Amino acid sequence: MPLRDVRLPLVIVAAICLGSVTAPGIRAQTPAAAHCDVAPRTIEELTAILATPVPAGGSPVAFSAPAGLPVDDDVAKEIEATIAHLFACLNAGETLRAYALYSDDYLHHILATQSPTELTALATPRPVDTDEHTIVLGVENPQRLPDGRVYATVILDPALIPVQKRFGFFLVKQDGRWLIDDVLDELEFSLP
Repeated sequence: MPLRDVRLPLVIVAAICLGSVTAPGIRAQTPAAAHCDVAPRTIEELTAILATPVPAGGSPVAFSAPAGLPVDDDVAKEIEATIAHLFACLNAGETLRAYALYSDDYLHHILATQSPTELTALATPRPVDTDEHTIVLGVENPQRLPDGRVYATVILDPALIPVQKRFGFFLVKQDGRWLIDDVLDELEFSLP
């Protein structure tokens, strides 16, 4: 079971957003705020998710990249599109739209400490200045795991931090689309 004590989405919302996405064989793109066209989660949905009990997780363990099988090109493109879509919404400051790209379990985890007032505040878009955007440098090595989810390493170049950062994203397919099901804190970072 992946580690679950990460608050990356709140960090991303507060400090970073997308400039471009690159991956092997794919030309760099710059998703603009206009690409954030997913229907937003409602405050009522978030409140219902938080009211649903979640079983207690296991103890945190040291992370090692999960072993899986490489995904086909179509799935890899879908995963890259989900990551790009997420960052387009974060760039637009559209937190509730970004949350539409998270599984209910992951939302429950990241919102567990939020008060109703804090949830309501999420409804107001807060675009990030363009000079504070983060570039998604790549989505590496997506692997299908035995539980059906996909794990991929996402490499970011945050404008506010002078080093590249790597995060582990777990995605699950629900209702015909890939949703972020967990994000591991920095796997490592490297100097430019």
